[in-house]
Amino acid sequence: MKIKFDFVTNSSSTCFVVVLKKGQEFKEDQFMKCVGINKKSPVYPMFLELFKMFASNMEPFDAAVASHHWNKGRQWDVFIADVFSADLVKKIKLAKERGDSLYFGTLSSDVNALETFVCCDSFKIEGKNVYIDATNSSW
Repeated sequence: MKIKFDFVTNSSSTCFVVVLKKGQEFKEDQFMKCVGINKKSPVYPMFLELFKMFASNMEPFDAAVASHHWNKGRQWDVFIADVFSADLVKKIKLAKERGDSLYFGTLSSDVNALETFVCCDSFKIEGKNVYIDATNSSW
């Protein structure tokens, strides 16, 4: 349970970072393998919707971070360390060195129940070719 003691709003948003190994694309089957869900699972539709949320809300990392309203002109590494963690900064630097694809996105609690749930939680998804860090939660 998260309890917030300072200013609380009726809506929230959360950021996420997606790292794809060089040459990889963000694909449904790859995502489902990372989360351990197959098409016969009764929760498959929910995870398919989660995949679509990420896919439709992610933009190329550098431009998205530079223009994000929380950033206020800071260097990407300062912003990521402040909003996520120093560990993610290291992962991103390594990904940049390897030529991996990097994306940044935001989800909002104003969209639907699943997106609201994701905005209220923090998590990481890690697979062979994809890493998603959604540990930022502004609730």
